[in-house]
Amino acid sequence: MVANLRNNEAWDNRDAVVSYLAEQARKGRLLLCLGSGVSVPFGLPNWEELLDELAGDRASEMNSDDVMPSAKAEFLLKEIFYENHKDLIAKIREIFYAKRVIGIGSLKHSELLLGIIALLSIMARNKPAKIISTNYDTLVEDHLKLFGMRVQSTDTHQIWNPICDVICYHPHGIIRPTEDGSSGEIVLTTKQFDTVMKDADWRGLLSSMLQSHTVLFLGVSGEDPHIMSLAHSAFKKHAIRNSGWPFFGLRLDAASRKKIVQDVDLEKAGYRSFYVSDYSDIPNFLFEICAASNKI
Repeated sequence: MVANLRNNEAWDNRDAVVSYLAEQARKGRLLLCLGSGVSVPFGLPNWEELLDELAGDRASEMNSDDVMPSAKAEFLLKEIFYENHKDLIAKIREIFYAKRVIGIGSLKHSELLLGIIALLSIMARNKPAKIISTNYDTLVEDHLKLFGMRVQSTDTHQIWNPICDVICYHPHGIIRPTEDGSSGEIVLTTKQFDTVMKDADWRGLLSSMLQSHTVLFLGVSGEDPHIMSLAHSAFKKHAIRNSGWPFFGLRLDAASRKKIVQDVDLEKAGYRSFYVSDYSDIPNFLFEICAASNKI
């Protein structure tokens, strides 16, 4: 398998990639990086939709073709919420949780989440499974608990050595259904993220995980500048470079979203986009990894 994945083209071979990810999962070397696409099946907005909902009636002021999401976020924080983080968090909490209930019944809305839970059960056999989530919500962790898994969600690096099955790091912050347990700090803009990453311990923790694991990106658009920044720096020092492999991570997406120029940029950052026929095939891919792990 090592020899088969030394060439770029081999990363388009589904069976080979599935077998490799299964092996990494069993060894405790697989890291999940989750984006907003994971929460969309539960009715939560993706990143750009969230920005529009937060802007409300003023959304038209920031929605021209040449305005990047990062600039929209800056506009929101300064011109609409006047840097009042408490009001901003309250509004996001309302958008996320006002009409949503966590429970077994809600799982029927997301085969993707079921696939993620199954994969995490494999990853957690020998040591705590690790997740980096760019999301504010804790929907994945809350549903993991329904399966009896011990889960820790954190938006800080200052924690005790985790005694759990799964630990999920939220560098953008956490917004829970109630104020209890929420830090009151979130990252909305690139400037805020850069400030957070100036904390050498926080950046060091994320970089260390990215540099020592095979990373599977799920629900990530490939256009997140924060992820790109971390991936670029991690790839330069990743353990996989000693073996001459071209990529340290894989981003799953639907073929309808394929963007050649974007993929070239991602490959420079060290991760490959793998396209399945449509979104409904992504859970199948995850379950294939689980099934393959039992053959190792």
